[in-house]
Amino acid sequence: MMKDLDSRLNNESQEKCANESEAQREARLTVLRERSQQRCLNESDFQREARLTDLRERCQQRCLNESDCEREACLTDLKERS
Repeated sequence: MMKDLDSRLNNESQEKCANESEAQREARLTVLRERSQQRCLNESDFQREARLTDLRERCQQRCLNESDCEREACLTDLKERS
C-alpha cells in the first residue's frame, strides 16, 4: 500500500516537473527549502534523525527501481545531503 502511494506520488511529481517552467520550478523548490528549514528548526534531534532515516530508505528503494543514470543522480544527492 505504501509502495503504491510512493509510486503514485513519484509519478505525479514527475508529471508536474515536466509541465512547469524553469521559474515555476525554482519557486517550488524555494518554497520546499523554506518549509524544510522551518521544520528542522521546530523538530527535536530524535524527530530529525527519524525523518532523515525515512528519506534515506525511500531514496534507496527508489534507486533500486531506476536506471544507472538515475541511480547515480540519486546517490549524488544523498551524498550532498549527508
